[in-house]
Amino acid sequence: MRKTLVFLALTTFQVTQISVVLAQNSSAFEQTVISEINRARSNPSAYANWLETIRQTYDHRTNTFQLPRRNERFPVIGGVAAFDEAIGVLRNTSPVQSVRASNGLGLAARDHLRDQQLAASVPQISHTGRDGSDPTNRANRYGTTSGVWENIGMGPWPEFIVMNLMLDYWEPSRGHRTNFFNPTHTLVGVACGNSSIREMGNYPICVIDFAQEYSENRGNVPNQFPNQTDRPPRDTNQPRQLNLTGEWVIETGSFKFLSNDVNNSCVPAPELGTGSSPITIRQNGSQLILSGVYQRYNNITNSQISGTQFEAIAMFGNVALLRYSGSVSLDGRQITGTIVCGNRGANIPFIMRKS
Repeated sequence: MRKTLVFLALTTFQVTQISVVLAQNSSAFEQTVISEINRARSNPSAYANWLETIRQTYDHRTNTFQLPRRNERFPVIGGVAAFDEAIGVLRNTSPVQSVRASNGLGLAARDHLRDQQLAASVPQISHTGRDGSDPTNRANRYGTTSGVWENIGMGPWPEFIVMNLMLDYWEPSRGHRTNFFNPTHTLVGVACGNSSIREMGNYPICVIDFAQEYSENRGNVPNQFPNQTDRPPRDTNQPRQLNLTGEWVIETGSFKFLSNDVNNSCVPAPELGTGSSPITIRQNGSQLILSGVYQRYNNITNSQISGTQFEAIAMFGNVALLRYSGSVSLDGRQITGTIVCGNRGANIPFIMRKS
C-alpha cells in the first residue's frame, strides 16, 4: 500500500561557540542519522550520485520513488525537480569535515523530541518547546553555547530523513541543507523516536542540533537552576528514591478510548487535539496513588517508582485499561514515557510535569 508522504523539518537558529565530547546511550537509528550526515559532508558529489540512483526509480504513475534496499515507495515534495536541483548543487559543493557527536547537544535534542512526540499533526511541529524554549536555551541546560542550528525531520529510515532534509524543496532558503554543509558546524546532537502523527504513519521523528563550539557541563547536569539547592543530583549508576508527592500536569498525544470489544483499546485521535489534565500524586515509599486522571476513572492505585523508573496501571473493573511506564528526570520534576491502552492499544507518548 502506498504510504502518505513523510517529510518534515523546519527552520534554523544560529550559534557560535563550543567544545567536544562523545555521545552516550544513543540508539543505532540516531547513530545512523549522524553517519548519513557525515557521508554527505565528506563527499557531496558521491552523495549526489546516490540521489541520482533514487531519482532513476521514479514512477510517474504513482509519483513515487524507492530507496536502495527498501521495498516501500514514497512520494517526495517537489518530485523529480527536487532531486535535479539538489543533485546539481551537491555536485558543486566542496567537502567539509565530519561533525562529532556531542552528548550535551544530544540531551538538548532529546528534551525537544519529547515535546515533538506529543504533536498530533504536522502544523504542531515547532522549534519552540512547550516551555517556550528555543534550541539554544535547551543546549544551555547541559553546557554553554551562544547558539544552535536545528533541523527536525521525519521518516521511516535514517537515510530517508537525511535525504528529505537534504532535498529541502519545501523550504525556499534550503536552510536545512545549508545546516548540513555549514563548515562551522563541528558538533551535532541527534534524538529520534516514534511520533503521534497518524497521517504520517507514526514514523520516527528526529531532532538534529548543530553547534560550532560548546562547553559541556561536567556530568551533564542542567545549569539553569536559580539556586544551588534547586540543582538536581548528578546522575550515577546507584538507584535513588525520588519523592513524587505533589501536584502534576500530564500531557499526552491525543487519544480516544474504545470500549466496544472485550479487550478495550486506545487509538491516536489527532482531531481531538492534545490532551492535558491535572493530576495529584501521593507517594508512600515506592508505592504511588495517582488521582484526578481524566474523567473515566479517578484513581490509579497499582503504581510504583523504582529508582528513576515510573510505572502506573489504571484499572477499569478487572481490566488493566492504561499502563503508564516512563523515566523520572534527575530533578524529580518530569516523567516521560508511553501509555499502552488495553491489550492491543497504541503506544502513546506522555509527559508529566510537576506544578
